[in-house]
Amino acid sequence: MKIKSIATIVATLALSAPAGAHEAGEVILRVGAMHYSPDVTSGRLHEKTGNRWGYMVWRDKVDIDADTNVGLSATWMVIPHLGIEFATGAPFSLKVRDKTAHYDVGKVKAFSPTVSAQFFFMPPQSRFQPYVGLEMNYTAFYDESIDSDLRNNYDGHGFKVTDSLGLAMQTGIDFAVTDRFVLNAALWKLDVYSKIKYKEGNSSLSWKADVDPWQFFFGIGYKF
Repeated sequence: MKIKSIATIVATLALSAPAGAHEAGEVILRVGAMHYSPDVTSGRLHEKTGNRWGYMVWRDKVDIDADTNVGLSATWMVIPHLGIEFATGAPFSLKVRDKTAHYDVGKVKAFSPTVSAQFFFMPPQSRFQPYVGLEMNYTAFYDESIDSDLRNNYDGHGFKVTDSLGLAMQTGIDFAVTDRFVLNAALWKLDVYSKIKYKEGNSSLSWKADVDPWQFFFGIGYKF
């Protein structure tokens, strides 16, 4: 009997949302903390040398550290259950390193906006709005700076990380706190492929890597 009563209360809370929850035509603006965590699959280090050996492949693999910054998103509800979202974080500052030889290559900033089609599972009046999204992502890497040790001791220069265009998947949930304010949590998996390269003297070194970050967001939203 108690279990049935609890289930009834939960169902009532889920469906008795404030008026206007996720109705067609609404815009939901969200702001919060976004964590960008690369899940790198690295190729081997390729070196094109300026001597008679010409070209060599080393066992070294590359890795990229995570960062957290402010995240923003906006969803326009086209019709009930279907929204279009634009989401991005303030540029992330990432450290690139050779995880095999244990040295830092340099730092780079990443700006990674996404545009997605979102499907919301619950009726528009529900307080709980879980959703999934399929999206396009463009990741721009810029403001590269090579590590000072490489620059000063190995004539390191020309550090570059190439941009990427790919698909992404998303899942998340909005919870209506009032008729205007929502809490939001979201998770993305981005398809990011890049070439990471730099020079030591006359030698050109590079990795091909699937950066493929996980992106986490938690914040508050306001509905217009």
